[in-house]
Amino acid sequence: MKRTAQVLTVFVLLACLVCVASAQQTDELLWGNVLSYCIADVDMDGKEEMITVETTDRYQVIESGERYGNYLRIYKDFVYDSKTGAEDTWGKREDPRGEVSYEFDLSHLKPLTVQTGDVNGDGKKEISVVVYKETEFHPVPAKRPFFYALTDEKLEKIWLGSRLSRPFTDFVLCDLDKDGVEEIVSMEKTKDGDTVVALYSWEGFGFDLVCETESFSHDARFTGNRHYEQEDVYIESGGQNFTVVKEGDRLVLQEK
Repeated sequence: MKRTAQVLTVFVLLACLVCVASAQQTDELLWGNVLSYCIADVDMDGKEEMITVETTDRYQVIESGERYGNYLRIYKDFVYDSKTGAEDTWGKREDPRGEVSYEFDLSHLKPLTVQTGDVNGDGKKEISVVVYKETEFHPVPAKRPFFYALTDEKLEKIWLGSRLSRPFTDFVLCDLDKDGVEEIVSMEKTKDGDTVVALYSWEGFGFDLVCETESFSHDARFTGNRHYEQEDVYIESGGQNFTVVKEGDRLVLQEK
């Protein structure tokens, strides 16, 4: 009887651990099957839309453990409270409602995140999607920066980048040099495993490296709210918070 009770106790504990693990995986989702979203007027109708990357299988992941999606969806009908933002109660968070206005199947690209920004100075918000795929000249799976415009209800290819200067873990769009056009601010890894933050701007047919920080040994991540247009870029590294600042031809990290 005692042995049976012990076995039952172990079974219950294992079941609890499985439940905890499942909860830790699923709470990375913003809500429902949405992996990433941003808010901008991408169809030039004078009203903001919500652009999302959504998954049909919340447990599909790339080698790093990051979830990838299947669809890029755009909602004209959504609810959000710009004062409370995503930190408020569930009912006040951004939440797509009603019918999807535009839907694009990107399953073959394994989309990870979505952002928007006017990167080429044409006055229109481009849609940036980080995808995970092979390319002809770099035939190994890796994160790639793809840029589109919503034109006549279709995704128009603007720039399908095979890579940046180095493998990147993440990037954000921000007008860091205050010239009225958003740039790429990327988190990259050197061959030695160090981290570099780099700045890229649009130059006619693609992005060119403008400047970068000195390399540092700690891992880093972007902080702040990337769902809306950002005025500044913040990172956390080694337990400290920094602002990314362009000083002349250098990119520097200023401690907050």
